[in-house]
Amino acid sequence: MRLIQLLLAVAALGLRQALATPTRSTLADGDPEFASAESGSGTGTSDPLHRLLAAARQYRKKHAASQMLQPKHISRALYHGDSERIRNFVRRMAEGDSLTVALVGGSVSHGMGATGGTPPFGGWLAGWLSEVAPPARPHPPPPPDGLLGLTAAAGSGATTGFVLIPPPGGAPQSCVRVVNAACPATPSTYMNLCLGEYLREPGAVDLVLVEYTVNDAPLPVPYMENESRKRGEGRGEDESRKSLELLLRKLLGLPRRPAVVLLNSYRWFSEYPLPSGRSSDGTYYNNPEGEFFEFATYYGLPLISVKAAAYHQMKAGLKGFRVDGLAAALRADPSAPQDQHFFDDPMHPSGNTGHKAMAELIIGLLIHTARGLVAQPWRPAEEAALSEPLPTHMVAGNADTRHDRCLLGPRLKAAAVEKQGFDWVNEGTNPLAPKWGFTAYKAGSSITLDFLSSASASANTSATTAPAALAASAGGSGGGAAAPLSSPGGPKLVMLLLAYLRSYEHMGVAEVTCEGGCLCGEAARTAYNQTVEAAARNETYSPSKDLAAAAGPAHTFDGHWDSPTSQLQLTCFPVLLTPECRVRVTVAKETKSGQHKVKIGGLIVVEAAPDAAKNMCMYNLEAAERAAGFRER
Repeated sequence: MRLIQLLLAVAALGLRQALATPTRSTLADGDPEFASAESGSGTGTSDPLHRLLAAARQYRKKHAASQMLQPKHISRALYHGDSERIRNFVRRMAEGDSLTVALVGGSVSHGMGATGGTPPFGGWLAGWLSEVAPPARPHPPPPPDGLLGLTAAAGSGATTGFVLIPPPGGAPQSCVRVVNAACPATPSTYMNLCLGEYLREPGAVDLVLVEYTVNDAPLPVPYMENESRKRGEGRGEDESRKSLELLLRKLLGLPRRPAVVLLNSYRWFSEYPLPSGRSSDGTYYNNPEGEFFEFATYYGLPLISVKAAAYHQMKAGLKGFRVDGLAAALRADPSAPQDQHFFDDPMHPSGNTGHKAMAELIIGLLIHTARGLVAQPWRPAEEAALSEPLPTHMVAGNADTRHDRCLLGPRLKAAAVEKQGFDWVNEGTNPLAPKWGFTAYKAGSSITLDFLSSASASANTSATTAPAALAASAGGSGGGAAAPLSSPGGPKLVMLLLAYLRSYEHMGVAEVTCEGGCLCGEAARTAYNQTVEAAARNETYSPSKDLAAAAGPAHTFDGHWDSPTSQLQLTCFPVLLTPECRVRVTVAKETKSGQHKVKIGGLIVVEAAPDAAKNMCMYNLEAAERAAGFRER
């Protein structure tokens, strides 16, 4: 009998301890954010984590009337992945360390849809941090060898990326700053190439929110290895997963080992019809989230799903989630409520509703992590896990690239090795939207661009890649100086994109040739194919006859069009690389406008996804325009 009593007493003690300690199941069953913050260690609010959770509970009570999502909605929308990196971020946030959250994505991350002074999700997050996290400390300066360790100095042409998002209403800055490194109207393919132009302080980034489920198209099944990829056909969407994987690996290899979170936004009004041809508006699965989940499980990345949290409320037509109209359509009527519809336009969430819900999901992930740290404090073994090498690439045939380049602003300026008649000119009048580029006005003017040199090479190929331990497992280039554009294993065919100005007046025609032994245009593709075929026969092919045949211009572009607008456009052509390859642009005598102005705003070299690069030329012209600063951001 005494033995039975003793066993019952031990069981009761264990039950009391279980109830006092938050676990993953209690986080999901009750309020995952604001169950008793003082439970667990018994230290009250003297412990940094308990102070953080207590402040979060007060924030929730203060703003309860405007809360978009209930705890169960937040719980079902979170996949936690490997926890070490996000736990490290929350632990350091609670202790008051100076941290940086970077938004990397498209127009949703950039803040579109949040109009009339309402914050985007980055602003809502900054507001929560202002009230919950410890106050700001001075942020250390970026390392001198950091990714694009530049500021937008006068005359540099630097116009992109890394813009601080302040807390709304002039609230004080917390120890965690939120910065916008997104670029509207661009897929992950573009950011993989030009990350260095947007993530300007890689040595100071601790959490990256990656948002591309709206900008990256859904793919046919099987989506990782489908026939269009094998044949190299299509518009290039089938290559975007390769680029997304390379982008994620670059982010995971940043100096502070940031937590990388997939923030999956949702678009009710879809532009992609179903195979039957009927509209896919309101279809739950007609976006690439399922494909992104593969990356989350493979790399252990936390994932946030907007549709998992909000879709059923949209279907029910609940307040704040309605999809029977758009907030923008009601804005002209001051008497119309502005908190009914989830979307401001067919693509972007509204600031007061959709953007706010996205912020609540991010906050939910942070608080869930904080409560997990209370239940199980940070361990030394987790510190070691931060430096573990990355696994090999998930997508078959994918590899970290050495040949991608993105030359905008100061890097484009540095790439000019010879020029006659071209000058580095800012034609903008708004200091927030400069219009830098190389500009010429006379026929016969020419400029030669060396996109191989270390002065012009994008930091994407150096500082963003993993250090030695990570690079060894990745099977690609690691840290150190940018790799030269040579190919020890044979010739390398890349796609080169030139951003040039098109306008309805003054514009001329330009001719493109390649120098230094490399080929441009269709001659490059022909020579590459013949080289590969010869290698398969154990033969050697010399492209000398192709060089002789390609003595004239390999490519031309015309800056004139009839539309009464002026904007940058992209023109694409293949290049068969050599170590000394350079591109020369010459203003032709031919002209439709009667004048000869030619302006070059950027140069991008694409190795990983040439079909996607052609797609960028055709469908993402606005990307080059914003990247080179032609629109106020």
